[in-house]
Amino acid sequence: MSQLDKKVILSFEEKSDVVEEYECAGYSFQGYNIYQGASVVGPWTRVTTYDVVDGVKLILDNALDEATGELLESPAQFGTDSGIDHYIEITDDMIGNTTLIIYRQYYFAVTAYAYDGGADPRVIESPINAYIAIPRPPGVGTELAITSSDDIDVTHTTGLAGATLHPTVVDPYLLTGQDYSYETTSLVHGSYAIDSLSFDAGSFIATLAGLTGATSDQFDIMNVSGDSSITLDVVVVGGAIPNDVIVSSLLGSSDTLTAILEATVTMDSSDGYWELYEGAELKLSGTDFPVTADHYTVLTEANNGIPPAGYYITNTLTDGFIFNLQNATWFLDAPESHGLTADSDTTTSFVFSAAGTGGQNTMGGWLKYLHDAYGLPAPSGAAGFPDLQKDLRYIFSEEGSVATYFKNSILSDPSTQDTFITVPLQIWDIEGDDSTRLGIVAYQLAGSLPSPADGLYSVTGYDDDSVAVSFEFNANIAYIPIYEEYDATKYNAADALFGYHPQDDAEKFGWMISASSGAGEFEFGNEYEFTFDNPIVQGSDTYSFTATGKSTTESTEDQIELINIYPNPYFGQNPEEIIPQNRKVYFTHLGIGTTTIRIFTISGDLVQTIEHEIMTENSLDDSRAIWDLRNDNGIPVASGVYFAHITVQDANGNDVGEKVLKLAIFQPEERLDVF
Repeated sequence: MSQLDKKVILSFEEKSDVVEEYECAGYSFQGYNIYQGASVVGPWTRVTTYDVVDGVKLILDNALDEATGELLESPAQFGTDSGIDHYIEITDDMIGNTTLIIYRQYYFAVTAYAYDGGADPRVIESPINAYIAIPRPPGVGTELAITSSDDIDVTHTTGLAGATLHPTVVDPYLLTGQDYSYETTSLVHGSYAIDSLSFDAGSFIATLAGLTGATSDQFDIMNVSGDSSITLDVVVVGGAIPNDVIVSSLLGSSDTLTAILEATVTMDSSDGYWELYEGAELKLSGTDFPVTADHYTVLTEANNGIPPAGYYITNTLTDGFIFNLQNATWFLDAPESHGLTADSDTTTSFVFSAAGTGGQNTMGGWLKYLHDAYGLPAPSGAAGFPDLQKDLRYIFSEEGSVATYFKNSILSDPSTQDTFITVPLQIWDIEGDDSTRLGIVAYQLAGSLPSPADGLYSVTGYDDDSVAVSFEFNANIAYIPIYEEYDATKYNAADALFGYHPQDDAEKFGWMISASSGAGEFEFGNEYEFTFDNPIVQGSDTYSFTATGKSTTESTEDQIELINIYPNPYFGQNPEEIIPQNRKVYFTHLGIGTTTIRIFTISGDLVQTIEHEIMTENSLDDSRAIWDLRNDNGIPVASGVYFAHITVQDANGNDVGEKVLKLAIFQPEERLDVF
């Protein structure tokens, strides 16, 4: 439990897995109830319920009706299919019908309940165990670098992924102050021979040849060849072990030991795999991405109401924060958008397409397809990450760019490459803060290259001075970015320099963004931008953050000024007094260390000395110093004005500061039995 400024955080993550696996005599876990009490023993008011999503909501149960003496059905539990959370932020006083007040005492409890629709009673609930909470800001000498519901600042250390990490703070006092890293890799895949196999505690232990340095979650379902009935769910014992030992639950027949020894284990998956570390300690991992319930709803709506694959709603509290992502994907889609971004007030327009030939979207992919399907020369590779993630800007300009020219006959026989052309375009890499001009491949998709007299484009409009202002292309050409800085010196016919080789440089060629002769008009100065939902690249994208919660304050002057007395003035009672004779006022905003409070009369006589020690911030012990409105002899003080001289020392005994407060007391009339 954390006690914050006007709020209380209750977290019940610890051992929640045990609670939620509860099954006994037909009963199974159904949900949690959060209560607020009027006192430490109640009566209790339900704040909310977190329950399993299974259609079981309002539960009726038999209860004794005191008026009739009969057992009647009445509401016993108030589920809503909300889903299970392991924390709650409370800001409202359900009993006082107001917001929580700092330095006031409140009572909360969390229970779990189980359900059996065929039993009597249908519900059993754990007993109430009250927690006392006193909402308050940090005391003198301590400050919070971040508070609940805030996101910890994250640095995208390497890579270009569009995903954003959100370590959302639930309980700032649980933050460790340590460094965290988010790393990605790939699932283990491939085929491995089984070296040996043993049986232990109901599981087959298979040692796989040549498999080392893997961790448990990196394995997909493992299929064993030679017997189609055998499927092993792989778990690695102890993480990375030389000649890894794989523990697998045998789902097929238990008499197939010989068949397994003669088999080959095949593991294959295209999924990525992420890990969250605190230092060297693995905290979380998986293939699917954790998201908040709100973001999951956004993804579902964007997917035509179908819950998206590869994501799950997270409710796991990790070191005081909920770890979740947004815009995360393992796979790269076609350009997210393209449109006119300059001269948009004109009637000219132009349409680009990201689709290539043969279902290929990149030039490298198309060249590989031609090699595999038709035996054309093999390309050196294909553009991949992070190049294909880079956002692009196409700018129409009269100056244009010198471009490498390909047509299908050149792809079949690169020795026939004998020309380059000037195109009315510049292509820029605009990923990040800096822009880089890129080279261009002009790939003739169909037809022939127009003659110099005709040119690549024709005039379609003139201004009032008969100057050509709008144009259209005369040929179906794909204008493909080369992921290398533009260099006009690569083109010189006299030296047989025609730019880039279709196969040898294939790994540099990007998206096949084509412009056909019927695509529309353009003007010089028109700009088109292509943006991408950049995926997380396994082994490339890393993120880091530091989870700093509380810290020591260098300057305490302002905090010393916050030390106060409640209630002041004291008008005969304190809302927290239970027994009228046990009167009290509280000194608040005290910090770690020792606070000494000396109470004086207006004439300077010492009435009472109070020493209050606080060992830790956010302790469940009362951080408030209490004066019982009595003097050193235990006799109630008279009504009047008193001064409190307060001195503060830190945990090391160093003087922090001092303050003087004035307190007015109005005692109720009473007869003393002590003189």
